[in-house]
Amino acid sequence: ESMDVSLITNNRKHAPQGLNGGKNGQSGLNAHRQKEKLGTLLSGCCHLSVQAGDHITIQTPGGGGWGA
Repeated sequence: ESMDVSLITNNRKHAPQGLNGGKNGQSGLNAHRQKEKLGTLLSGCCHLSVQAGDHITIQTPGGGGWGA
């Protein structure tokens, strides 16, 4: 069935920073794919309506590293 979706996520534009010489983590990603259409990227904070058969992808960001 159709429904409304609200996403409140962070670290989608800026990767989590590493500390004490560690490398930065990976940024996260939110995407929406409708039936028979290409997917679209979503912002970190958004509200949208989805239909039966749609897919929401949420890839959480990776943490930054610590030390060399």
